[in-house]
Amino acid sequence: MLVYGVSSGASIGALFLAGVAPGIAVGVGMLVLNRFLARNFPLPAASLADAPPGAGGTSSAVAFWKSLRSALLALAMPVIILSGVVGGIFTPTESSVAAVVYAVTVGLLLRTLSLASFGRLLVSTAIISSTVMFIIANANLVGWVMAFEQIPQAIAQLFLSLTENRYVFLLLVAILLLIVGLFLETSGAIIILTPVLLPAAQAYGIDPVHFGVVIVFGLVIGLVTPPVGLCLFVGCSIGQVSLQQLVRATLPYLALFVALYMVFLFVPAASLWLPSIMMN
Repeated sequence: MLVYGVSSGASIGALFLAGVAPGIAVGVGMLVLNRFLARNFPLPAASLADAPPGAGGTSSAVAFWKSLRSALLALAMPVIILSGVVGGIFTPTESSVAAVVYAVTVGLLLRTLSLASFGRLLVSTAIISSTVMFIIANANLVGWVMAFEQIPQAIAQLFLSLTENRYVFLLLVAILLLIVGLFLETSGAIIILTPVLLPAAQAYGIDPVHFGVVIVFGLVIGLVTPPVGLCLFVGCSIGQVSLQQLVRATLPYLALFVALYMVFLFVPAASLWLPSIMMN
């Protein structure tokens, strides 16, 4: 959302709020689907024997609240970021500083962060940040060339010539995003596609905040689709399973994601009601 906000000029606070409903819908949908799959397609005992500790078991209410209490300090970080940006306490850039200061303070107080590991984290952060900035720098250069050649305007005219219906346009954009998400990293894809697609969306009278939900939701589905799905490789490492096994297991969830995506694609009010209330 931050990357799209910077690329489009849309309110980042409104984008954060617009992402709340899709996020809750995806979370609740995964809980329901997971419950259904666990009941109707239970894992064999042999698989559970090799699973990480606690997998396949159930937890009592006491254990749940104990786990929740231990997670409250971590869960407070997104609350600080969202409330600070939406409430106008600090800018999105300043919110990142506040989050880092909070994380470092908690890590030092709980002794989960040492000075030695802090140095390694700084080096890792510098490498990751420089990679993202390199992508942004090149994307800005490509964006300047496209603007000079009036490519976004040409694409907008192309879409308008194909259809005058905004919902058909949104469906075409959704298909494009799902395909792009298979091969491109999410942030880079947002930086490249936003200057191209946003003028066309505005020509159809689509709200930039809603279009941000469309772009971000569509591209993050690519995190769980091969061949470049980052979350797939993380999941393979955690679960110690092959990519083929994990891809097969994620198919029901992919169907859920796409179904929910269609809802928020064609019903702008589903994501815009919260920013419209809290930010007038």
